[in-house]
Amino acid sequence: MIDNPGFYDIEAEKAILGSVLVDNSCIYDIQSQLKPSDFYEASNAMLWSIFVGKAEKRWPIDIISVIDSIKSEGFGIDQQYVYGISNSVFSSANVDYYVRIVKDKAVKRELWRINATSAEDLVQGNKPGIEIANDLEQKAGDIATSNQVGSYVKIGTVLPQTINKIKFYQEHPDELLGLPSGFKSIDNILGGIRDEDYVILGARPSVGKSAMMQSMFDSLAIDLNIPVGVFSCEMSKESINERQVFSRSGITKRRIKMGHLRPDQYGRIEEACTKIHQAPIYIDDTPNIPLSLFRSSARKMIRNEGVKIIFIDYLTLIDSEKPSLKGWEQVSHISRQLKCFCRETHVPIVALSQLKREAQGKRPNLADLRESGAIEQDADIIFFLHREKEPEINAEIIETELICAKQRNGPVGTIKLNFYPELVKFEDAETT
Repeated sequence: MIDNPGFYDIEAEKAILGSVLVDNSCIYDIQSQLKPSDFYEASNAMLWSIFVGKAEKRWPIDIISVIDSIKSEGFGIDQQYVYGISNSVFSSANVDYYVRIVKDKAVKRELWRINATSAEDLVQGNKPGIEIANDLEQKAGDIATSNQVGSYVKIGTVLPQTINKIKFYQEHPDELLGLPSGFKSIDNILGGIRDEDYVILGARPSVGKSAMMQSMFDSLAIDLNIPVGVFSCEMSKESINERQVFSRSGITKRRIKMGHLRPDQYGRIEEACTKIHQAPIYIDDTPNIPLSLFRSSARKMIRNEGVKIIFIDYLTLIDSEKPSLKGWEQVSHISRQLKCFCRETHVPIVALSQLKREAQGKRPNLADLRESGAIEQDADIIFFLHREKEPEINAEIIETELICAKQRNGPVGTIKLNFYPELVKFEDAETT
């Protein structure tokens, strides 16, 4: 491969440094955008480090102070080189333009480097191809993230968008402001699941978290034709598919599994299977899916299939890929990355979470979430499934509460639902 593809512009690097020498104040506008490693020429990188060090201390940046630092810190930079830079620019007016050039070259050099590493891995043949592809995607994503530049605006400039939203609310009274949940009672309290919402659904084992999640995504995809992505780290896609048939056909799992179907029920199963087959549900059932692979697969669903919402069963079964971290730190890292993913893609996530053992038999609260600090902080909406009493054996309907314990932009409260264990589905209590 070519050792040096020409991804650098020494003159643009010098122009940045010369602009700072001419006008010290401009460094405060560009300081956060450039790292020493963005400079290809070693002398320019060292000079930038000197400039930033002086700027942080509010010291003057001029020929005399810079040459003094070169001598005192033992940098091997020719003094004439610094004089040449100071005489190369007469104004800082174009410094932003020079910064864009240098950043672009730096990103391209880094992309070239990781591609060269991947090519070497391919030639050596020591790594599986999928691992090389995942590494490449993760590193490319890291480059993009690390080179994002923050920006600020005067708050008043946002007012036109806010006023337009207010007008929309008045022109569309009672209209959902996001995706429906599949439950009228939930939509009444949320107003819909909005872009960037990070939703947690918590419960103790066997209360029906997975069934609740499935009831939601089935309603969205089968009834409303909204594309959904499902990451099932616990159940196989075959098991989920089976549950869908129970739920959609209205025929109990016991009757189907025991082979006691009546002739007329075959038609109902066939109709359910047709609806499920046509539904835009895209599922990845990789167990303990690595975080990088989740991001890759989810982005592919969004890009290729137009997925509008993602469901995860469940949060702590995602592999953080950071074995050195303690358990709670790993959960914190996963939760933060999921929230960032929502922000980046503008696609909401509904993730299931276990509750602590201490929550058994009592009404759950935010402190009952496993590793509650991280999840509670990141989540926009937190629901808990709860039953006041143990259900009777072979009960056809189990009364269940859905507690909205946190909603960043709205009210909290309790919703009554009915769970049908033989159909593995939830419904609004008031509709039954």
